[in-house]
Amino acid sequence: MATVVYLTKSRYTAGLQCLRRLWLNVHEPIARDEPKSGSSEDVEVEIGRMARLLFSGGVLLEEKPWEHAAAVRRTAALMADRSVPAIFEAAFEHSGVRVRVDILERRPRGYWGMCEVKSSGEVKDHHYDDVAVQAHVLCGAGVRLSSVEILHVNKDYVRGRREISWPKFFSRVNVRAEAKRRLDGIEARLKEQRVCLSRTRAPTVEPEAHCHRPFLCEHWESCTESKPADWVFYMPNLNVTRRAELKALGVDSISAIPDDFPLSPRQKVIRDVTRSGKPNVASDLSERLHGLGPPAFYLDFEAFLPAAPLYPGTRPYQTIPFQWSLHRVDSKGTVSHQEFLADADLDPRRRFAETLIHSLKNAKWPIIVYSSSIHLMSRRNSRNSPHICPV
Repeated sequence: MATVVYLTKSRYTAGLQCLRRLWLNVHEPIARDEPKSGSSEDVEVEIGRMARLLFSGGVLLEEKPWEHAAAVRRTAALMADRSVPAIFEAAFEHSGVRVRVDILERRPRGYWGMCEVKSSGEVKDHHYDDVAVQAHVLCGAGVRLSSVEILHVNKDYVRGRREISWPKFFSRVNVRAEAKRRLDGIEARLKEQRVCLSRTRAPTVEPEAHCHRPFLCEHWESCTESKPADWVFYMPNLNVTRRAELKALGVDSISAIPDDFPLSPRQKVIRDVTRSGKPNVASDLSERLHGLGPPAFYLDFEAFLPAAPLYPGTRPYQTIPFQWSLHRVDSKGTVSHQEFLADADLDPRRRFAETLIHSLKNAKWPIIVYSSSIHLMSRRNSRNSPHICPV
């Protein structure tokens, strides 16, 4: 018996990004582990749970994804029960498209409100497609929608001394108008995706920037395994137009980029080094390194960005430093070390700053700080570069 192929919200949005991704996700899916604690997937799940606190008396459907028919029946029963104010993970199906709605809220006169929960701090463009396909299915299933909303994290919320105020932690945004616009042409897009899934082989799609927007495709490695190690896509700051020009020239490798092809000075260095296999040493290297020591202090630190603020006076996704490591190298090359690691139960910011200031209060040497994304006490803001910090 042939397996029935159906679409879902996640499959639909994957198909909007790339039809090859859609086909592979359905016919050659990659096994996924449970989300690791603190991962973006884990944060999304936790934010979804917290959002339910806003809808007192709501009922959660416990049926698993493969129990969709049972979930649809359970949803219908809960909708018929007027004592149920909201349904979490409500299940619907229309024309071979299955969806689970994060929050379905009962409204007056037989209407319902649909609410999609997002862990981001704002509404993003691809979120509209999420809600549009759900609205399409719900309307097709006979649900009378009076509102379509996105519930996302309010980045401006500041936690007080007590527990988190979840109504203030979340922002509710009416996106009905934009969702309605995204419904234009949705039947044609769904038909295209069904045709794609009916094929025996995945469509051929050239890997490009779309593989990373709005999400990194899980099939990136398999789709690019035939590319050279110095594929032109890996050239920093080479835009899609330039890459298309190289493709038209039949150039797939950085080392094969013609000498007369327009590149920035940095890109030319990368091409030449890749081609020759020899390192490039700047003529003014010694001048650039002057003042970096020894003698000097070399500082490294760590921080985290909790979605739900853990400490009073902090906001969602605020950077919280919690650890530093300081190496002291004198003019003779002798190395000494100091460090700080915060207690997880306490707001670490003050202790982080006080201990670091104490360790550096008599410092007369340069302080070299390296961080790929966060810059502490730096004079320069170039990404992935060391910073000289005079005291």
